[in-house]
Amino acid sequence: MKLLHLPHRPIAVFGLALTILLNMSACGGGSNSNVTYSIGGTVSGLSTGMSLILQNNGGDDLTVTANGGFTFPTTLGGGNTYDITVFTQPSDQTCTVVNGTGILFGLNVTDISVTCTLNGHSVGGSVSGLQSGHSIVLQNNGGDNFTVSSNGDFTFTTTLQSGASYDVSILTPPSGQSCTLNNGSGTIAAADVDDVTVVCRTWQAAALIENNDSGAATNPQIAVDTNGNAIAVWQQDDGLRTNIWANRYTPSGGWVTATLIENNNSGAAQSPRIAMNAGGDAVAVWQQSDGARFNVLANRYTTAGWEGATLIESDNTSDATHPAVAITDDGNATAVWQQSDSLRTNIWANRYTAAAGWGSATLIESDNNGDAQLPQIAATSNSDAAVVWQQSDGSRFNIWANRYSAAGWGSASLIESDNSSDALYPQVAAATNGDTLAVWQQSDGALTNIWANTYR
Repeated sequence: MKLLHLPHRPIAVFGLALTILLNMSACGGGSNSNVTYSIGGTVSGLSTGMSLILQNNGGDDLTVTANGGFTFPTTLGGGNTYDITVFTQPSDQTCTVVNGTGILFGLNVTDISVTCTLNGHSVGGSVSGLQSGHSIVLQNNGGDNFTVSSNGDFTFTTTLQSGASYDVSILTPPSGQSCTLNNGSGTIAAADVDDVTVVCRTWQAAALIENNDSGAATNPQIAVDTNGNAIAVWQQDDGLRTNIWANRYTPSGGWVTATLIENNNSGAAQSPRIAMNAGGDAVAVWQQSDGARFNVLANRYTTAGWEGATLIESDNTSDATHPAVAITDDGNATAVWQQSDSLRTNIWANRYTAAAGWGSATLIESDNNGDAQLPQIAATSNSDAAVVWQQSDGSRFNIWANRYSAAGWGSASLIESDNSSDALYPQVAAATNGDTLAVWQQSDGALTNIWANTYR
């Protein structure tokens, strides 16, 4: 009987195994390709109004606009890999991914963490003029000390986030030097700050800028443009007469060779004055004897060099002396001087324009009570000019002024009314907006005081 049932036993075992497999499949066990899993996690630290784009396996872009949970739209089957990266960072933030890679097996992925932080921005700039072997200590916001030991770029160690303030200062200047700081404060605006400038200066070794040993060189004057180029003028004796000389300085090359800027040997040339505009054009004026009287001459400097001495007044009644000059950025210039009419000294002026050259001398005051003396001039950026001088009313000296504008010279104005005693030695300066300030000394009968007046 046992031999008759043996063939059936293998068949029964196979059926049982098949039943178990079918049941497992129905319950979700095994590797059923129809089952897929979601991939996601959380985002934190994302700034309000910002967004980032995440990718899985280099695609399946997901834009996230707020902190909290996220899930990629595409699910993957078991056994597939996932690799989460940040495709586009939010503005001024950096986001990093933790738990971003793995293999799917039996569960949804929910533990991917994306953390966003604000970017840090450096604060720095450049130092120039620092002498070899010296150092300067800078601070930002009262700390973060940074020692600079050579010229060049610098960057503070601590970075700052957008919206933070920075305030760079000099904690310890270099020994024997003074340093100025520009662009030192502001607010971080989603970018590094690299325009803080520190310029250190000190007096250098004295330099001889003339080498004509025929006679004494005296009465130097100097003017400088916005780039640091300068021209100095002076009078120098050649053993027979005084002449007018000049020398030019550039920051890159220093002083060059002195140049004689007039060659009229009729008589002494004296009292040079010079003015220079922002672009480096300059005008020099001086008084020079023709053997009978002093006249006023001028010479103009441009990038092409000195143009040549020019007589800018032709009144031969008596001496023209004490010239002064101003030049504006458009190249126009105004010269003033005092000139005697044999009875009293008056104030005269002449205008130079780039289009027409020097014009005709003009009397700019008409008060004949007494001498008008010592004119001073200042120019504004729009070609206007202001002149001040001291003038006697027969009893005392007062301070007067006149202005030049596009309409021409105005009328002379008395700008002080204290009759206690003489008002003397006026000086004038003008701002680029046309405001003008004059100062002078004046006695109140007991002591001498300093007075001022403003045109605005």
